[in-house]
Amino acid sequence: MFQISLTKILVAYLVIILVMLFGVWLIREWARKRREKKERRHRFVCNICGGTYEDKTRKDITECPDCGALNERVWLSDL
Repeated sequence: MFQISLTKILVAYLVIILVMLFGVWLIREWARKRREKKERRHRFVCNICGGTYEDKTRKDITECPDCGALNERVWLSDL
């Protein structure tokens, strides 16, 4: 039988836990970015009042619900 010191066991457990936490963080970050990209597809920015609104139709030009101006779809970029 082989012997392992207590410090090596603790270091191994800490490394395993850190790797697992990093993996969970990566998966959640990937899912968040994917969800935001999906939501951004239906978002419009009004050229007149500057308000943002959602329109689930596939039209490139929609009417702003606040001021009634016609707006073209603007793809919002990541900040």
